[in-house]
Amino acid sequence: MVEDENGKTCAVLAAHKDGPMLGLFDERGEVRAGLNVTEKGPILELYDEKGNRRAGLNVSNDGPGLVLADENGKVIWHAP
Repeated sequence: MVEDENGKTCAVLAAHKDGPMLGLFDERGEVRAGLNVTEKGPILELYDEKGNRRAGLNVSNDGPGLVLADENGKVIWHAP
């Protein structure tokens, strides 16, 4: 865990059964970005100030994937 000068969590690095995970937090302690590496490949997720996932990028054996979501979490675009 990485903390700022006031003791607030800025980043967390953890190991899960599926692989390592890095979470980055804003000044309010909300997760804003996450990076996971699984056996299927890396996954990057970006969150808005309300904690909703707004973008996701992954790379797997099948190729890359990208998902974009609106403020309610509804997918508005994805490829493939």
